[in-house]
Amino acid sequence: MERFKNISLRLPPLPDFVENINNPVIEINPDWRINDFSDKRSEKLVSEITKDEPFLLDEEGLRYQTYISIPEEFQNKTILLRFNRTGCIATVRVDGKFIRNHYGGHTQWDCDITDVAQNKAGVEVQLNLQDRPGELSPYAKAGVFGSIKLIALPRSYIQSLYTEPVRDSDGNYSLNLYYGTVIGEKEGEYTLKAYISDQNSVDIATADLDINNTRQKIFCGKVQEWDSEHPNLYRLKLRLMNGEKILEETVQNVGFRSIEKNSGQILWNGRPLKLRGINYREPLCDEPYTDIKRDLMLFKQANINYIRGLFYPFSDEFLSLCDEMGFYVENMAPAWEVDSQTRSTQNAPEYRDVYLNQLSEMLQTGLSHVSVTIWSLGSDSTWGSNFREGYRMIKAIDGTRPVNFHFPMSIPEEEPQMDVWSVAHADYRLPLDKHYDTMVIFHTHGSDNPIGYATGSATGYQIPVLHTVFAHLPCHNRDQIERDPGIHEFWGESIKRFWDIMWKTRGTLGGAVMAAVDEDGTFSPRLRDHHWGILNAKHEPKPEYYHIKMAYAPVKVSNIEIKEDKLRFTVENRFNHTNLNEVTAKYVRDGKEKVFQLELAPGEVKTVELSLDPKGEGNRTDICFDYRNIRVYETAVFSQKRELKARAEDVKPESFKITEDDRTIFIENNICSFLFCKKTALMTEGRLDGKLVLCGGPYLQATRLKLEQWVGTWISCTMSEKGARVVLEGRYGKVCSVRFVLDIGINGEIDTLCTILSLSKHMPHTVKAIIGVDPGGLDELGIHYIVPGSFSRLEWRREGLWPVYPDDHIGRPEGLALAENPDDFRSMKHHIYGAILTDPENRTGIKVVSDKTHSIRLEAQPDPDCIIDDRDERIQYHGTWYSMDDYCGNYCDTETLSRTKGDYLEFGFKGTGIKVYGPLDVLHGKCNISIDGNIVAENISQYLSPVDFPGASRGYEKRYRVLLFEITGLEYKEHVMRITVTGEHEAGAQGSYVSIDYFVVEKPDTDGQLKLIINNDYNYTRLVRGNFMRPKVEFKVSDQFGNRIRLIKLKEDGEDL
Repeated sequence: MERFKNISLRLPPLPDFVENINNPVIEINPDWRINDFSDKRSEKLVSEITKDEPFLLDEEGLRYQTYISIPEEFQNKTILLRFNRTGCIATVRVDGKFIRNHYGGHTQWDCDITDVAQNKAGVEVQLNLQDRPGELSPYAKAGVFGSIKLIALPRSYIQSLYTEPVRDSDGNYSLNLYYGTVIGEKEGEYTLKAYISDQNSVDIATADLDINNTRQKIFCGKVQEWDSEHPNLYRLKLRLMNGEKILEETVQNVGFRSIEKNSGQILWNGRPLKLRGINYREPLCDEPYTDIKRDLMLFKQANINYIRGLFYPFSDEFLSLCDEMGFYVENMAPAWEVDSQTRSTQNAPEYRDVYLNQLSEMLQTGLSHVSVTIWSLGSDSTWGSNFREGYRMIKAIDGTRPVNFHFPMSIPEEEPQMDVWSVAHADYRLPLDKHYDTMVIFHTHGSDNPIGYATGSATGYQIPVLHTVFAHLPCHNRDQIERDPGIHEFWGESIKRFWDIMWKTRGTLGGAVMAAVDEDGTFSPRLRDHHWGILNAKHEPKPEYYHIKMAYAPVKVSNIEIKEDKLRFTVENRFNHTNLNEVTAKYVRDGKEKVFQLELAPGEVKTVELSLDPKGEGNRTDICFDYRNIRVYETAVFSQKRELKARAEDVKPESFKITEDDRTIFIENNICSFLFCKKTALMTEGRLDGKLVLCGGPYLQATRLKLEQWVGTWISCTMSEKGARVVLEGRYGKVCSVRFVLDIGINGEIDTLCTILSLSKHMPHTVKAIIGVDPGGLDELGIHYIVPGSFSRLEWRREGLWPVYPDDHIGRPEGLALAENPDDFRSMKHHIYGAILTDPENRTGIKVVSDKTHSIRLEAQPDPDCIIDDRDERIQYHGTWYSMDDYCGNYCDTETLSRTKGDYLEFGFKGTGIKVYGPLDVLHGKCNISIDGNIVAENISQYLSPVDFPGASRGYEKRYRVLLFEITGLEYKEHVMRITVTGEHEAGAQGSYVSIDYFVVEKPDTDGQLKLIINNDYNYTRLVRGNFMRPKVEFKVSDQFGNRIRLIKLKEDGEDL
């Protein structure tokens, strides 16, 4: 400890009682007066911070000022101001007197204002604050982001208190107390006594402490141990007395646990530990949603037991909740992206004390919290001597808990390795107990392994692997997410595979999914649009939340069958420390609930057989497991599959009549009619009882392969046994030629078969992403039809990832989605047994028939007459605008752009609203938009969002057909829109171009249209980052694929499942 003598671990514990004071701890919410002097920036090195003089001048950085009242009863006491998350560099003055400097904005620290506050009713507090984003973390910003407490202590007080549980070979526990006192008044006889009590307030141990010592061991005997499933807490009370007078009492929770490292495993209370985790940033006080207890309850209900900190350490309040509720915590030092997004301070001697003081402040907050399981020196950083000294300091202070460093491969082999090996973004197909190097792309193509790229690794270590970032949620591929919200359902395939492997792999400690909560830029502009959470920015569950809950479930049931009034299944106990005899197990059938008992230790598997009521007729039997009032797992078995039925009118169909002229082919009977255009070789209308059901098709759906304009080359129609057969042939420019064969039944059923006749363009490439490889190929392969926008109800049945889903989940196996809930309505329904899309007003529908080999998706299409291309002569360009061709994704392969400040375009339109579309690119800047002379949007940026770059491969950054601006609710009349180039751009952009692709005018008399996409195969090719993706989707000459739909007319009472 000698080398760390300058490092203080003396943060006084909060007092519960102070002599003659009613409330010794007051949380204050100052009304700050803020002046911004950021332009007068101090560039002094942090090594120049001293205790003796102000680091920041009176008019430097952000100046916060407020008046704080001092209660009269605080006089003649020691008075402290405790700041939490205030910085990054702070200089504190009280009533004009310099008090102290502090470096670091994400820990808690004290100011002793005793001398300046004596005999005063209040004091004027001034904070000068400055950010330092280039040193330890890009998130080291200036401001007050946490609580401020006014604390009164006796003149003689408890200066520090930390606890450490110790278990002996007989299972008895002792508690090591590390403490310190300040004796400010020498008169009298001071004593210090400790009381340890159980949950019933019964003392299990007491001890008289040597006030002149700093450590004492108290024997506690057999106690109830703490783990995340049994968060048993005891109470430690320390009482400081002078003679018979009680000066101060402080109380804190204590948990008893043992931690051992054993050949690639961490043993918690003697049992192997598995961490089912999430990466979580505790919100700052200036953010709109700060209910951390609610967040933790949501995590508990999702079967999460491990929380890894993001960007900075957790607060004392947060760790106390984790103690009480039962979570394992990895507490993260505020060092982030050192030698990456910040300067290389890891070896700079002048930063040594900064690193160590930040670590010590994290330690003094967390040491006594039993929930703190792992200390982390920092994340996404390169190893250096300052991290090494931090590691040594932690080991000198706390020799029990494991220490982690996020990039362990950067630690030289000559130095001691960490206690856990951190791996980020490993692919689920790799062995998950291997000690990998960072997966950030410096990897190479073409390696002979399942993932297709080379990885570095270390051998010879018996260190458990902790996947500190894995199964990254969809985030960096915004175009795919915006096109198909069904990706949120598909991601469940990743977490399910990952956790099944992690659970079974001995050398894998577990991991933390990225991430807990969406970032919207409130905390940092660098994280704008990072929608990577299982909770959205309002801290509400997203679809991935349920996948986490099911994948992390501590009970797993499989091989369910009902036979001869017997319910048989296999059950596996995936708890760490809980026998299933502590869990309420039950099954529900015919509305009747029956509880059954299980005796099954953690890690064990057994087959269960239960007797059912022979009179029961229920189709569904639910099996449920509840633990501590939380439903931890639920599954169901169905005796029969429910069929998707529509209440269609029963009309006997007549034979088709086919009429033909030189332009069209018309097929009709008493139920339906179909009109085909000979020139385009496509259907232009499909009607049911005279009402429009199909507006066009069929079309090849080959998402990511840019198809050129369709040119029909052949059409024929003949009578068939089923009704009529129509053959359509054509080509998509020079890309490919196809044949569609439509077998149309007299009952309105259409079998569509597509055959690839020629192919002149390769499938999309296999491309490196920042982390992982885009497998190439298509995102969708199938056939789509165009239907009227009045079709607004979709029902379906599908094969789900889980047998049971919440009723409103986007991936539920069966349900009804309405157009007014667009994400639910348009998201892909994977592997359907059937689906029905209906137009309630016209009582018409389209039924898609499948055997779970098809997936359907809906996509809104504007009325073609409402689309205005950038080359439309009605757009008037003023200034220097360039007409550019870009065949990679623009509408009509064109865009028009300018970078000259003041250049503008004007477009007159009649409508109730307008949308503006254009590309995002590294060369693009900002524009302003006005309607009828009034500015309605300023500084619209066409530079890529920070979230886009980690999901893009070099050269593939440009994003097409992005909605840049939208306005609705205008009066239906003539309007003029002006778009003006500002000549400005965001930081990082390489130009200030404004680029226009097309507009869409909104009119009251147009519903638009829908694509009814029926996919035979699909993928999410840019999910990457180790996630599950399907095999490459592609087609070649002579490939065939098809689907079956049926036009149906509904009865007056509609339809149901």
